[in-house]
Amino acid sequence: MRFERAHIIDAFRFWETARGAYNLILLTIVVAAAFLDIGGNINQAMRWLGLLPGFVVLAVVANILYCAAYPVDLLFQTSQFRAQWIQARWFVWTLGVAFSVALALLALFGMAFALPF
Repeated sequence: MRFERAHIIDAFRFWETARGAYNLILLTIVVAAAFLDIGGNINQAMRWLGLLPGFVVLAVVANILYCAAYPVDLLFQTSQFRAQWIQARWFVWTLGVAFSVALALLALFGMAFALPF
């Protein structure tokens, strides 16, 4: 198995272009949850502000896990299934985003209920 430069460039081009949408989706979920929970209450706003370091750590972890797509992409690009993989990447990306959204919601609910109201 030999990775060609074109395969690496193709992988980076696809996954890094999609990373912006991935981060925007996760950020939208967190911001929407915060605004729905705060509801004009300054105490709730301060509570969410206190959770900010945890959200930053989770964002870094989410982006590190996102990088797991690179070895899989390169493996498929060097196989006989390259043409099918190129067409299926958006589906795989969508499944990954759905999984990340589920984890984000679990983390949000976990963080929201971990602190006293």
